[in-house]
Amino acid sequence: MRYFLPTIVLTLAVTIISGCTTMSEKDYKLAKAVMAESPTVRAEVMNECVANLNREPKSEQKFMSDYLKIPQSKYAKTVCGRMVRAFAKGQITYADINSANSGEKMLRIMDGK
Repeated sequence: MRYFLPTIVLTLAVTIISGCTTMSEKDYKLAKAVMAESPTVRAEVMNECVANLNREPKSEQKFMSDYLKIPQSKYAKTVCGRMVRAFAKGQITYADINSANSGEKMLRIMDGK
């Protein structure tokens, strides 16, 4: 499994946060299984996710943190934690990742609901 770790980490972090639809169903199933089993992988995905969100413009971070009622200083860690947990638990499905209509569901997950 260690061989696939960098690919899984980068693919998941980008897919979960940006909503890209480049993940195949086979990759989704593999990533979900690894995420469910491995705290190390979840931690690496979390770190990459936080780094990606912290690169967003501060105005965007402020908007989203205000919308989600999260202190801006905790925005990236909170949102990424919620998204990573939801993915690992199967709450974010393959259909969600590939659906243009999943934005509302993703916002609920980011909001902790």
